[in-house]
Amino acid sequence: MEEKALTAKKSGFSMLPLCFIVFASGAALFVYAIGHLERGENALGGFLLVVAILGYIAGIIALPGFKVLKPQEALVLTLFGHYAGTLREPGFYWVCPFCTAVNPAAGTRAATWTAAPIPSPRATAWARKFLLK
Repeated sequence: MEEKALTAKKSGFSMLPLCFIVFASGAALFVYAIGHLERGENALGGFLLVVAILGYIAGIIALPGFKVLKPQEALVLTLFGHYAGTLREPGFYWVCPFCTAVNPAAGTRAATWTAAPIPSPRATAWARKFLLK
């Protein structure tokens, strides 16, 4: 399998205000639709209510697409089990919310070799003196 480094990345900073605009317009449209329903304009009010609810649902679905990458970190993106690409550079990104982001290095530790400490004769004598009393 060949690695695809994603070069056409979407900045999360451009998508974040769009999500806020979707939520704010959904709230305003919801209030406007309720006003139409109270006046008896059921067709227009019902349509605007459905559009407002769909906007809220779209905004909620878009929120999990925000990803933050720290330095020396990478994310492998899979879409329904198929490899979609890799993000390697640090930053704030927005990806398809249906993509699963996997950090391949998560749960691994740096390979450092550590030896067991060498006990000093003084420390063992001191430990015998106080611990064996």
